[in-house]
Amino acid sequence: MSELWPKIPDADARPAPRQYRDSVAYYPEAEKAQRFEQRGDYIQAFQAWMRANHTSCNELNRQWSRSRAEFCEKLSLRGPLTGRRVS
Repeated sequence: MSELWPKIPDADARPAPRQYRDSVAYYPEAEKAQRFEQRGDYIQAFQAWMRANHTSCNELNRQWSRSRAEFCEKLSLRGPLTGRRVS
């Protein structure tokens, strides 16, 4: 395994280090956003990612959720992607 990424400890070994923790409210919102994205409902995903962003107390998760929200916002403006061909 690369030394660039910190090793995440086993859940059974001890509590996660502070840099991996987040508020209890972040994870349910992030999971909702993920499900909306997988269904292609990018407007709902954008809103859920923004809620996750506002509830997060972890800088990495705030950056991630903001990035995903921006991505979903762009896709929602494009409209449905079904039937499009990439040339």
